[in-house]
Amino acid sequence: MNRQAGFSLIEVVMLVMVLALAAVPLLGQFLQAATLGRHNATRQTATLPAANRMEWLLGQRRRLGFEALPTGHTLENLDDDHPGFRRLTWIEPYTGPGCARLRCRRVRVRILADDQPQLELQMLLADY
Repeated sequence: MNRQAGFSLIEVVMLVMVLALAAVPLLGQFLQAATLGRHNATRQTATLPAANRMEWLLGQRRRLGFEALPTGHTLENLDDDHPGFRRLTWIEPYTGPGCARLRCRRVRVRILADDQPQLELQMLLADY
């Protein structure tokens, strides 16, 4: 009697084909997770300079008064701390709800990465 232990070549080939077919959807999931991870890291990096600008503007308003925040916009490169990121800040008059009797300004801070918007924060400041 001639008994051989192990798998035949056909069995091994079939196993490799089944594993390859099972791996294709998993590979797509891994690629999607990597893309989302990169997007989330960029967004998280963008949050810090936007929040810092908002806090700085609030501090200026508290220390120097409402008039210390002139209307207009600024664009800054953040290459020292965040290479490839830029911060765009707008301060504009606002006359919407809640500001009928007060002078209000809307402040918007947008962070750009490779000239693509990543995050925008907004707040209203009132002269009270």
